[in-house]
This record gives sequence, structure tokens and C-alpha cells, in this order.
Amino acid sequence: MGQKISDATFQKGYQLYQNNQVGTIKVNNNLYSANVRDKQYYRVVIMVNDKHKMTKMNCTCIKARKGGTCEHEAAVYLNLKSEFHIFESNEDISFKGYYDNGNYDKAIEFLKSQTNKLIEQLRHDNIKQAFQKLISYIEDYACMDLSLTHSIEIDSIFIKTFRSFLDAKGTSAYYLPWLEEILKKRQLLNIISLICLINNYLPSEELIPVYLECLEDDIDETLFEKIIAYLTKHIKELSQEEQLFVSQQLSQDSIEYQYMMLYQYVNSNKMDDAMKLYEEIHDQLQDFDLKDIEIALYKYKGDVSSYQEYVLEYYKQKNSLDDLSLLKELKNMYGNDWKSAQFVIIDALYEIVGRIDKSILNELSCYEYQAYQYLKNPSKIIPYQLADYMRNNDFQTYLIMQEKKYMSIINDSYFYEYKRICKEMVNEISPQTTPEQFLEFVYDLMSYCRDEDLKEALLEVFEGVTYEYE
Repeated sequence: MGQKISDATFQKGYQLYQNNQVGTIKVNNNLYSANVRDKQYYRVVIMVNDKHKMTKMNCTCIKARKGGTCEHEAAVYLNLKSEFHIFESNEDISFKGYYDNGNYDKAIEFLKSQTNKLIEQLRHDNIKQAFQKLISYIEDYACMDLSLTHSIEIDSIFIKTFRSFLDAKGTSAYYLPWLEEILKKRQLLNIISLICLINNYLPSEELIPVYLECLEDDIDETLFEKIIAYLTKHIKELSQEEQLFVSQQLSQDSIEYQYMMLYQYVNSNKMDDAMKLYEEIHDQLQDFDLKDIEIALYKYKGDVSSYQEYVLEYYKQKNSLDDLSLLKELKNMYGNDWKSAQFVIIDALYEIVGRIDKSILNELSCYEYQAYQYLKNPSKIIPYQLADYMRNNDFQTYLIMQEKKYMSIINDSYFYEYKRICKEMVNEISPQTTPEQFLEFVYDLMSYCRDEDLKEALLEVFEGVTYEYE
């Protein structure tokens, strides 16, 4: 350093540097400045010449203002020495500097140590600078001509660094520029590994434009195949123009091209062409998602039974009802016949998945099925949505369900509760029925029961309604 500094002061500065108490370095020509967090924030400015040798440094602390050299200056100096390679010697100690001097092993060791520091010191307030530093290393690497052994070793360093960045909080905003830079340079041997890694972190709406732009350039076959695989997987998110563009990049003999054409036929409502192509190649499309295409084709043919077989087989493979879209399409295809068809379909689904929540049955409007199950195993409560639907669509069945409900309530009650239960029944059922319907309802309950106290309570209701009716 151009100015003398005691060992004790240097040691304090080293501690500040190690504890990441040096803020972001700002550069203005040959001036480097940063805030250092100590008992308070101090501003340090360091001046260097064109050969990157330090010529002067200042700090706002009292010690420096009195003419001494302080620990804050030492901390910033150490940061500059690490990040910006400012040394008093003429040797260019940097990733590219070592490479230019033929010291390839030292270049790799330098890159490894610097990227490790970036990982260790990564914070929410220096993420952007860290990514920019990584990009500068990529730029240097793209200009180098190294052996396969050295290239593989450097690739592994970048992969490790990037994986650590992906796991850090707040870095997602910088993934895309990093990926774009990698695709531009195309220097990394393991570029495919990085792409596969980032595919799991970035949403497809951000990645698709980058990959489409990449297809416009001359890229190697492995990268081309990986990008095509991603775009075909997300084909539903491509516009018709984008699908057409991708298909134009493909050989017409490829299965990916045929898959793209299927989607274009369906989207353009050329269903005869889609049907013909599907029948020719569907055996070769085992690795592709054909759900939307097959739904469109079955609907076009109006082949409900074939579509039903397809739907049940789909859920059998999934062993889950997380996605109800196919079942809803099947329900729409059945139309009014859904009231009877639901019994066969839901029973088949029970065998496949073992259990079906009532919310799913409600969403599929399987109320007739639920009513049938309720009548087989009545309880003291009829689910609200089921009761509401049956009251409006099949009132006779609704009344039978109410009879079963009140018999369940009575069977779990004592004789002294009968009159209260009958009163509740009058309040609930009577307003919904005509006097004739209500009398029939009460009479049916009387015919089911054997308890004399209950018959007496029901008879009072029966006679009361008859009296009002007369």
C-alpha cells in the first residue's frame, strides 16, 4: 500500500472485510468508493492510476482526517484487491491475466477461489454485482482456448456457483440475463446442464421468448434438441405463429414436427387432417402430452363411449383426481344423459382412486349418485348442496331422503324427544309441500315405525294438518 499502516490497524480492517462490512464498491474513472459499517458508516475513497496501482486513499473517520491510515481504508483496500485486482505489482493477477501468461492451473484456482467468495458473501444487496461478476468471468472464458480437461474443470466451477445462486433468496430477477449471456457465448460444455437446472426455476413465459430467439441463431445439435424438447413440452403456451416458426426449424421426418402439425391442425379446426395424422402416428407419440388433442378429436367424432374409455384409462394411470378437466369434458359430452351415466363412471373411478371427496362429486354435478348413496346409507344430515339440488330437480326423491333423515334422527333419540322432533319436521317440511304431500310424508313415517309413543306424536301431527286442511 502507498501509505503506511500498522499491523493492528490492518488486522482490524481485515476483520471488517471478513465480516462483509464493506458496502458496494462504486467506480468513477480511477476513483473507487464504498461505505464501511463500523460504529457508524464511514466513506472511503481510493484513487488508482492507469496501471491499477493505488496512489491515494481517504476516509471520513477522525483517525484518517488527522492524517493517519485507518482500518476502514484497509478494509476497502482488501475488497478492491479481491474484487478488482488492484495490486502494487505489475503482474496481472486475475482469471484472464493468469491465462494470458499461460498459467492455466493458476487461472482455474483463481476462478475457484473468487467464485467461492461470491457464494460466501452473497447478500440481498450485492446480488446484482455478483451476477455481473460471474458474467464477466463467462466473457473471459469465452475468449479462451483451453484443453478439454481444463474446460471440464472450469465448467464444474460455473455449475456449482450457479446452483448456489439459484438456492439463494432474491436472485430470481437475475436468472434470465445470466442465461441469455450463457446462450450468447455458448462456451460452456455443460450448457445443457445449466439449462435443465434453470428450467425448474424460471416460469415458462420468461424462458420461451429466450429459446425462440435462440432458435434463430446457428446452434449446435445438442442445444437445439434440448430447446425443442422444452418448447414441445410447453406447446400449449405457444401461439399459432410461434408453433409454425418452431415447426419450420424441424425436419419434416421428425416426430416433433408431426406433433407440432397435429396442434396446428386442431387449432386451425382442420379436424379431418388432424384425425388422419393422429391415426398414422399416435403409436410414436408415447412421450408427448396428447390430452388436449385427443379430447378435441373425440369431441369432433362425438364418440362418447371411446372418450369415456380414454378418460378412465387416463385417471387410472394418474391414480389421482387432481385434474377434473377431462371428467368435465365427458360430462358436457353426455349432456342430459349425465344423470344416468354418472353412476357407471363414478363407480369406476372409486375402483381406480379408492376415495372421492364430496366436493369433487358436487363439482361434477353427481347429485343423483350422491342421492342414491344417501338412500342406501342415510344419516341425520343431508349435505346442503345435495338437498338444494334434489329439492329443485327431483322433489319426490328429496322427500324420500327427508323421510330417511328423520328416521335416522328418531332412531338415535329418546321417546320424550319425539314431539320436539315432530315440531322440527313440521317447520322444515310443511312450508315446502302441499298439505297432501305433507300428509303422505307423515303417513309414510308412521308406517315405518313401531314405537307407540312415536306413532302417537306423528298422529298428532297428522290430525293437526288434516284439521287445517279441512
